[in-house]
Amino acid sequence: MLKKFTLVALFVFHFPSVVFGDDLTVGKQLYEKGILPNGAPLVGIGASGLTLSGQEAACANCHRLSGMGGVEGKAFMPPIASHFLFNPREPALAVTDPSHPMGITVKSHAYGDDNLTSMIRTGINFEGRTVNPVMPRYALDDVAMKSLVAYLHQLSATPSKGVTPGELHFATVFTPEVDESTKRLIKNDIEAFVQQHNSNMSTAKRHRRIGFDRLRRETSNWVFHFWELKGESSTWTNQLEDYYKQQPVFALVSGVSFAPADSVHDFCENHQTPCLFRSVLFSAQTTSRYNLYFSKGMSLDAHLLATGLKSGVIKKPKHVIQIHSENVLGERVTAELGNRLDSLNITHHNMVLNADNLSVVRQTLHSLKSTDLVVCWCDQTDIDALGKISLPKEARIYFSGSLLMMKNGFKQFTGNWQKARLIYPYELPEKRLRQLSSFYSWVIGNQFKPVNEVLQSDTYISLLILQEAIAEMVDNLYKDYLVERVENIMGMGFDYWGMYSRPSLGPVERYANRSGYIVKFTAKQLVAESDRIVEE
Repeated sequence: MLKKFTLVALFVFHFPSVVFGDDLTVGKQLYEKGILPNGAPLVGIGASGLTLSGQEAACANCHRLSGMGGVEGKAFMPPIASHFLFNPREPALAVTDPSHPMGITVKSHAYGDDNLTSMIRTGINFEGRTVNPVMPRYALDDVAMKSLVAYLHQLSATPSKGVTPGELHFATVFTPEVDESTKRLIKNDIEAFVQQHNSNMSTAKRHRRIGFDRLRRETSNWVFHFWELKGESSTWTNQLEDYYKQQPVFALVSGVSFAPADSVHDFCENHQTPCLFRSVLFSAQTTSRYNLYFSKGMSLDAHLLATGLKSGVIKKPKHVIQIHSENVLGERVTAELGNRLDSLNITHHNMVLNADNLSVVRQTLHSLKSTDLVVCWCDQTDIDALGKISLPKEARIYFSGSLLMMKNGFKQFTGNWQKARLIYPYELPEKRLRQLSSFYSWVIGNQFKPVNEVLQSDTYISLLILQEAIAEMVDNLYKDYLVERVENIMGMGFDYWGMYSRPSLGPVERYANRSGYIVKFTAKQLVAESDRIVEE
């Protein structure tokens, strides 16, 4: 249990105040949040006599929510999940960190309740040796110790829902506004990847897992289910519940939402089910335990623009005009940017783009002043509706790169719109092509067409990350552990960055990409007008 402040925020937000109840409930609070049965903070004496208290003393800070441990620098936190501490099965194996020698942890001895209790209190293990000094000593009374030991007995003791003999079940969610051609595009990519994975697994099953390479080869077939939501967003939660009752899944992977889909996010939090890299046009979620994203979409675009204005990368205007489609997405993103503009003391107002005020929007654009700045939260359909328009030479107009590229596979501004700039939360094309070389080889090898570079590459790379994470889990198939392995892969620098510039993911981070550029088009080429902007 190493002091690890970087993890504290992850656990603070997700659990209620201490609940006086059964041993497992109390033990969970103690393990995850550092709260004793009487409501007082847990206290531990760490290395060099340092006192840790409450959240910073919680076991999960180092041994993680799954109990599968991990590595922080040179410090190794061993697995303390049930089958590592006690004795329900053999062998108990874990891949802790591929950068360490062999990267394998093997259970060498099973604790009993008495010698485990003694080790927690004194730091002396079952062999009579002092454990690593980074492990704090805890003077727990019998009531607290009983609760903690009871919780450890069941911690990651059985495989999670969605794991069946020889199969791992996953789901991909589409919300209703996603068109059929986009759904088919993503389905085809997933089905092809899964077919190849399962074909490789059938070969792996013919070999005993001996040695490091074969140890890491998970041999379950993947089964993907496509959950297509219908109707009003108020009904989506019930639809997700029905899908999950019919077939529980180990994780949600990929998927597309062109409208705000908080219910999908909340469903995964409530069911403690990982949701890996769903492609969303807008997300403003600030805390999450199970939802991981490549990007927050238009919300990131708003933050990048505001950061550029604050830093001076973008010249501050006297007034900002936000033009948006008549939908919830437009309302949310304009509010998001509006709050940031307020903090910068920049006046602003919004205009809805619909058939009734199309002429008003055109006149506004035609009459722009050099002190104005326009942000268009508009897709290609909106641009086509505006048509050919006369823009003043001094007009400053910015479009959302997330919206145009994710929804339309946008390539180029034409006509007078070439004056516009794009808020571009992706890597610049020349470097991105190198990053996407594996994706394009895979697409061409499967005789697919790269129709939508963002959605298809996001899907492909999410499946690569899933494949690597599942392989590293060996047979420790727990949902919390899947999240932790993905964090580890992304935190160490995954080789396949896809569309994004320097993406990373740590234990308190849920959006891998937090940067982008302001770009313009010249001679049919996209050119960066700013250095890389990192959102504040």
